[in-house]
Amino acid sequence: MNGLGEFAPVLEEALEVENIDEVGQVAWLGDGAVCNWTLADQLCPDAVQILDWHHAVEHAVDCAKVLLGEESPWLAVWQRRSEELLAAGDPDAVISEFMECVPLVPRGRGQREPSPPPRRYGRRKIRPEDTPGGPRARWRSRSTAAGAGRVMN
Repeated sequence: MNGLGEFAPVLEEALEVENIDEVGQVAWLGDGAVCNWTLADQLCPDAVQILDWHHAVEHAVDCAKVLLGEESPWLAVWQRRSEELLAAGDPDAVISEFMECVPLVPRGRGQREPSPPPRRYGRRKIRPEDTPGGPRARWRSRSTAAGAGRVMN
């Protein structure tokens, strides 16, 4: 497949085969790319959108790099704190702590005004996948359709 234009119809067909309209709730796992969330909104607008653990931590550290600098010795501390908050099931705390740091960072020439996180971000539930009570276990216990990976013909 050569892109989203070809992938979307194949995924839509796969969702129909899986009787998407008959399940109580759908979990849509993504890596944070806007195209994934757009596809979820188009094909399964009521799905719970989940940012996977690895990318949640990676994006938190990327935000810290913008505030603290690429080589800051505080990046490891930021990563550990983000992991703690995410493991506790509190992604909003990660965002809040990040936003509290924004005014503390000196602004130099060429820096842009920070923008708030996207409004839709609050809809995503970010939890570690590898914990016993993680999303996969919760979705399985509810007989919810969940999937990740490539859809093949």
